Amino acid sequence: MRFYLKLALGNIKKNKKLYSSYFISTIFSITLYFIIKTVGNSPTLKGQDSITMFLNLGGYVIALFSLIFLLYTNSFVIKNRKKEISLYHILGMEKRNVRSMMLLETIVIALISLVSGIVIGMLLSQITSVIILRIIHKSIHFSLIFSIDAFIKTIIIFSIIFFLSLIY
Repeated sequence: MRFYLKLALGNIKKNKKLYSSYFISTIFSITLYFIIKTVGNSPTLKGQDSITMFLNLGGYVIALFSLIFLLYTNSFVIKNRKKEISLYHILGMEKRNVRSMMLLETIVIALISLVSGIVIGMLLSQITSVIILRIIHKSIHFSLIFSIDAFIKTIIIFSIIFFLSLIY
């Protein structure tokens, strides 16, 4: 297993131009989803049912678009790596070994993307909350908010998306 992890990390480094678009799109999607869920769960928006409902609906829309967009981006990456994967088969690697390598690549990318997206989302959700509160003319009491619910939902939704892209 250590060999496949080393191979997966080497493939990610070697194909960083190809993976950069995938990283950026996953981090952007995760950040956006996390911001929407955090702001929607914010205690400062209590009593603003229409805004909360709109943000929750926006979370579902973002999750759906993220699924479609990340599956498309993943297929683009795989399509451009077909020659490399074929070379592994020619050199004697079995399909299960290639699957193990691809699984580890997906796990590494998922972990890096989730951590990066959530950290960026935490910072930007605070700014977004302040902007929304200014728009609705509500007093601003700035406090750093971390929504466990948004964190858990983000992990679950994007784990499912990464799993589906792995199967795809």
